Amino acid sequence: ALAITCPHCAAAQITKARHSGSLPAPAPEPGDLHTDLKGPFPISINGYKYAIFFFTDEFSRYVFVRFLKSKSESEQIHATKSVIAEFNSMVFTPTTSDGRPLPRSTVRHIRRDHESAMESHGFESFRVDEGFHTTASPPHDHDLNPISERVNRTISEKATAMNSLANGPPAFWAHA
Repeated sequence: ALAITCPHCAAAQITKARHSGSLPAPAPEPGDLHTDLKGPFPISINGYKYAIFFFTDEFSRYVFVRFLKSKSESEQIHATKSVIAEFNSMVFTPTTSDGRPLPRSTVRHIRRDHESAMESHGFESFRVDEGFHTTASPPHDHDLNPISERVNRTISEKATAMNSLANGPPAFWAHA
């Protein structure tokens, strides 16, 4: 039996599951995002009931988060636009050996679950206009979107443990 000695870790239901400890080799350049939606939260702050996480490819393992008041198509499109703009502004500009700038990497692919707003005609139109590709894991099988699911779980566990340690009310989970 697994003994969890930290009450805050126990509150977060952290388990010590074995894993390989490795990720696939990174793509040759940044531009792949993995996404997952979390919520609804039991109590909202300022009306935000959901969080959508965008995990960059294995280059930096950077996580973007946007909070949503609903799971609506318009909110998810707005969150995705915001993350793409932030990604595009943060990524480095490669140069040739003589210092001339090459084209910057941009978001070219988003890996996701079957979230209805991201399968809508509106999102498809947005995706085409922005020029990126999406793929979805098979329905009802979250294990086939492993990077996003693990990021979601890690953030949830850490936020729950930090909120518990601070004796914060449940509504402060999102801030943690």
